[in-house]
Amino acid sequence: EGAGSCAEVNLMPSDIVNFPMAEYADADVILVADIHRGGVFAQIIGTLHCLPQKYRDMVKGFIINRFRGDIALFKDGVEWIEKETGKRVLGVLPWYSHFKIDAEDSVEIENCLNLNDLRPDVPAIAVIRLPHIANFTDFHALSRINGLQVVYIDRPHHLNQFRAVILPGSKNTRADLEWLMQNFKKPLEAYARSEGHIFGICGGYQMLGEFVDDPDGLEGHPGKTDALGLLPVQTVLKAPKTTTRSQFEWEGKKGEGYEIHMGYTFLKGGIPMLDILSRNSNPCTDRDGCMLINKKIAGTYIHGFFDSSPVLSKWLEGLGLDLFCPDEGFTSLKEKSYALLRAHFESHVDLTHIL
Repeated sequence: EGAGSCAEVNLMPSDIVNFPMAEYADADVILVADIHRGGVFAQIIGTLHCLPQKYRDMVKGFIINRFRGDIALFKDGVEWIEKETGKRVLGVLPWYSHFKIDAEDSVEIENCLNLNDLRPDVPAIAVIRLPHIANFTDFHALSRINGLQVVYIDRPHHLNQFRAVILPGSKNTRADLEWLMQNFKKPLEAYARSEGHIFGICGGYQMLGEFVDDPDGLEGHPGKTDALGLLPVQTVLKAPKTTTRSQFEWEGKKGEGYEIHMGYTFLKGGIPMLDILSRNSNPCTDRDGCMLINKKIAGTYIHGFFDSSPVLSKWLEGLGLDLFCPDEGFTSLKEKSYALLRAHFESHVDLTHIL
């Protein structure tokens, strides 16, 4: 990044993730500058001048990112950068609009639908905006369904206007659970009594249970935090972290996602939600998640749950919604988008000086 980060002089003595990592790996460094933010020349020259000489020597070149307009008009800019720094500009990447890739978490929140903009005649899904919310990509497939609104909420006003409320993943489950208990417990209980649909993913699944126990203090101080009690499950956080690509089946509908979580969740009632067919390509016969008998409240550890069109269609049908889901699943669409990103990069960056 050319806007700061790797050249924060006040943090450099304790920095372990930027140049020290590259130095440890004996790796070359490419500085990427975001021209869309403006001041691209100052980004590059300023960053280099803030670096000690040993780090400056590790920078082998620059890439100018997010360029709008005619690249030919930036030819003089490229020449100036190369003359002033003595290093190559390896490419200028134009702004793209012919494909979409996953956004950063903060960008996703900034661009989400405002609660005041909801149309009362169009069904809506609410995702609770936890303080440490994670894995926003879980809801991209929902967001592209025509005739469906997806909104992030941080206040429990009028939950009955939503066809379903989703509890997402979290970077700190117990801290977010305490916030949730303080702000959403009674409204979610009332929503559940009115037979509203509630769905939890990963940390959100854990929060729907009876408690989350962290005996080893993996997320902070050791202890047990009472949960919502909407699902008959209990969670104990334990190392190591589970990280798998997982294929699953939900009542005849197959999908694929991933798991990334600490610990285990034990069912004390209800029914398992999913059959796990494989983890990291290894066949298995495990079960995942929990669902009440009436199927109104459920949870799973599977991220990317909605990315399979048959699974998404089945979930929407359970809400009483008959909406068209594209035959091409969201996973396949993402793979095509990343292939287009690769082609876009290769056509504008001189790879002979990188590889």
